[in-house]
Amino acid sequence: MAAAAIFPVLPSCIPLKTIEAKVPLKSNEIKNAAVLWYSQTGNTQKCGKVLAKTLEKNGIKVVYGDLRDIDKSTASNVDLIVIGSPVVFYYDTPGEHRGRW
Repeated sequence: MAAAAIFPVLPSCIPLKTIEAKVPLKSNEIKNAAVLWYSQTGNTQKCGKVLAKTLEKNGIKVVYGDLRDIDKSTASNVDLIVIGSPVVFYYDTPGEHRGRW
C-alpha cells in the first residue's frame, strides 16, 4: 500500500507539508511499519494502538508498543516508523531513554 493511500483512512492525520527523503526510498510500498509511543497518561498509547490496528487492517505488518520496550533494531526492518509523544504538558523524556534511538 502506498503511503498516500493511508491518509484517507485516518482523517484526523493531515500532513502539514511533504518532507523529501535525503536517502532514496527503496519502494513506495509500505509492507512493514513500527508504531512507537511514549505515553504518560495513556492517551498517546491509545492513539498508537488505533493507528497500528488501522495499518494492520490495510494489510501492513505492524510492530507496536512503548518505545522504551521495543528493540532498536526494529527500525532497520520496517518501511515506516511512526513515533508519538505527549504534547499537552511538557515533560522531557527521562534521561535514561535519551539517545536510545
